[in-house]
Formats: sequence, C-alpha cells, structure tokens
Amino acid sequence: MIKGFENRRYTYITRKKFTNVGSKEFYIIAYRDPALFTHRGFHIYLDEFSNVELILNKDYIFASTDSLYGGPTFTNETVHSTVKMINSNYWNVDLYISFYWVADYISAEMLNRFDRSLIKTRHIKLPYFKRPHFC
Repeated sequence: MIKGFENRRYTYITRKKFTNVGSKEFYIIAYRDPALFTHRGFHIYLDEFSNVELILNKDYIFASTDSLYGGPTFTNETVHSTVKMINSNYWNVDLYISFYWVADYISAEMLNRFDRSLIKTRHIKLPYFKRPHFC
C-alpha cells in the first residue's frame, strides 16, 4: 500500500451542498475538481441539520467505481467517483452530502497551472560556490 493511504484517515467532508443534480450521474466536488470518495461514510441528507437520509439503491446509486484507488495499492476499500439520483423527487432540490475524500481527478487547468509553476522555478539562481584554493 502506498504511504499516506495506509492509515485510512481521509478528510471527512460534512454535508456539502449540491443543488439540482438532475437525473444524470454527477461528480462529487470536494474542492474544485471531481473527487474520489469511499463507500464507507457516504451519506446524503435532505437538509443541513436533520437526520433525514436518502437510501442507497432506492433514492440513489453509485454510478461509477474507481478500480485504481479502490485496489490494494491505495485504499483497499471501495472508492467511487460519481453518484446518480434514481428517485425523481430529489432531482431538483438541495442535497447535503457527507463523504470521505480520498483524492481528486486533476483538471487540465490545474495541471497547466502546476506545469507553469515548474517552469518558473527552473530559473532560480543557485548560490555560487567557489572551489577551494590550495597553495
């Protein structure tokens, strides 16, 4: 297992608001980019404070599973990347989703920004060291 995944202490996002998700599968966004999240600890609520929770396979399903992060090299537990609401009563309402955030899919924008920062750091002047002079 890769270091950092062995302790299974992922950031827990509590009741993040999603609005009008519709009938198609949708990504869970933890910060800016689509997130990978564990099956363990995943809950969808109808409001921010009550305990009215939607039911897996009745109100929603996990639409896709990530086999790389879900495999023994990383988390060794089920990791999903999208959710789909199958109960039409919840397509156009606010939903509050709690989940363990494992990783992000990186966007092209984020990758380009990272690449540009690497180019800038290549031009840093290193200190000049004189060779020792022996008599």
